[in-house]
Amino acid sequence: MLNKIRSRLKLPGIKIYLGVKSYLNWIRSLFKSDNVIIYSDTKKPEKVLLIALFEKGEVRPDVKRLIESARSKGFWIIGVNTLKLTNKEELSKLFDVYIQRFNYGRDFGSYKCGVEYLYKNAVINGDTNRLIILNDSVYYDSAKVDDFLTDLCNADYEVLGATENSEIQYHIGSFCVSVDGGIINSNKFKKYWRQYKNSDIRPKVIKRGELALSKCLLSSASSPSKVDVIYNSRVLRQVLQEDNNLEAVIALVRRSDRVQWPRFNLNAFTNAWLSSYIMADIDAKLGGKTSTLEISADIYQSSKMVELRTLNDVESLFEYLKLSNGLFQEYKRDLISNLISVSIKGSQIHQNAMLFHYMGLPIIKLDALYRGMLNESDVHLYSKNMKEDCYIELEKILFSKPYGGEFLFGWQRIAFFHGLI
Repeated sequence: MLNKIRSRLKLPGIKIYLGVKSYLNWIRSLFKSDNVIIYSDTKKPEKVLLIALFEKGEVRPDVKRLIESARSKGFWIIGVNTLKLTNKEELSKLFDVYIQRFNYGRDFGSYKCGVEYLYKNAVINGDTNRLIILNDSVYYDSAKVDDFLTDLCNADYEVLGATENSEIQYHIGSFCVSVDGGIINSNKFKKYWRQYKNSDIRPKVIKRGELALSKCLLSSASSPSKVDVIYNSRVLRQVLQEDNNLEAVIALVRRSDRVQWPRFNLNAFTNAWLSSYIMADIDAKLGGKTSTLEISADIYQSSKMVELRTLNDVESLFEYLKLSNGLFQEYKRDLISNLISVSIKGSQIHQNAMLFHYMGLPIIKLDALYRGMLNESDVHLYSKNMKEDCYIELEKILFSKPYGGEFLFGWQRIAFFHGLI
């Protein structure tokens, strides 16, 4: 309790410090100019990929493979980086335009820089039917990238995202946004980027960037039916209808207890479900009605000692308790509903990290371990559905930035727990 009081007392000073730091960085940015390198004079491309980078020395291997895949699909590619890349030959192969800018404004600062370049130089116009905006705050699983890029170009939708998020308010994850030509040329979309103000303060970037951009996109679309995300709870429900998928999903649920989002637990759910039926059976007997179940208290209590790890374990338990197959099917329907209910809580790309990857999403958030949404055993689950070399790359990046709640100290720890850094 005393530590919480101390943290609260220090919080205003920390906010002032971060605000001053951001302001000074803004002042410095006024005296910095972007270094624009043009490798291709191609104008009026049909498909454009804008990627915001925080890369030093050379492009990260997974990002390089993403760009190569996009290029093979005919994308015109612009990269905006806040660090310095040194391999000029590599740059010329990856990018049509490469911009190195002063490190101010986080990912949305780079988005703004890139979008303004595209408009100012008439790269995107009436001929461009798709603009995809990405950043390197995520790992790209190369085995799944090709299909994902194809999905992001679905002409049936004016706005597409990878995942959605209902924290604070509904929004599309800003690490991956795809818009069609109508949105590109809409006054609302242009106005949003023209008026967007950069900041290094994380909550401001979330509010002005992620939340406000989604609001702009939703209002710019001709109809709500023209806006969608590729991976969400609706798609997860479809996947869960197959028993093989249901078993796999149960094995891939998030286990970390470092954040207070709800987690699915097979043991807890099954015991609660069975308990509700035991109580229904007791109520029926007390009321003089026909009993729906014939389970003795001793047998039921002994069943609670069993560790349930898989759906097969649960099915064996039902057989042991002499419960009907029809009841097991009812249990599975309730199980799916519970999984869906849990899946929509918090940031879905974090909450359903391994599940969505299993379903085909190539994007893995690189702050998942740092922010506590995943723990070390969660990370290992990726190895089940990734090529070994890609998993080794991912593991190295994730473990280079361990959970901030344990490894940050002083004012940084306080700022971390209040979402300021």
